[in-house]
Amino acid sequence: MAELRRNKNDSNDPFKLAMFGITQYDEIKFRGRKYPDNSYKNLKKYCLDYLYLQKCQTRAINHLRSLIELSFSELNSIFVHASSIMALQMFRMYAHPDFLVGLTVKNMVDSLYRIIEKHIERTLIEKYCAKVGLAAKGSYPSIEADDPTILLISDYCDEIEAYTNRLIKDKKGSN
Repeated sequence: MAELRRNKNDSNDPFKLAMFGITQYDEIKFRGRKYPDNSYKNLKKYCLDYLYLQKCQTRAINHLRSLIELSFSELNSIFVHASSIMALQMFRMYAHPDFLVGLTVKNMVDSLYRIIEKHIERTLIEKYCAKVGLAAKGSYPSIEADDPTILLISDYCDEIEAYTNRLIKDKKGSN
């Protein structure tokens, strides 16, 4: 590098540039590519697995939201985070407004609280049940309550829950 001049205009300069390129290529090619130990390989594997699970979960959430849009579209606006425990249980149990006919808010709260009492306070469940009950009165679904799509909603809820559990497990396993 010291032998190269600022202006490369004689016959020696191309040769020196070519030699410089060869030595620099080897240095660039092998620098930073070797892992000092296997912990980085394991970390890379955990990261790739985690990103893959997140991508799969996002895909399932998008499919779930599109099905909810057909059956009870107001649920999409009530529950911002479709992967939350509350949202998934609500989607499973009340995927169609016809499932709420004859139920009071107290009945809804009692049935949900039995399932998710460890995770969420009763007052929060009451708040969401009141919103869902009110939304069901003014809802006009695109599909009937006995449509097979309703079963798909439950399947997607199970899939999202499984991805969430695997993400939590992977996060604990990498620490």
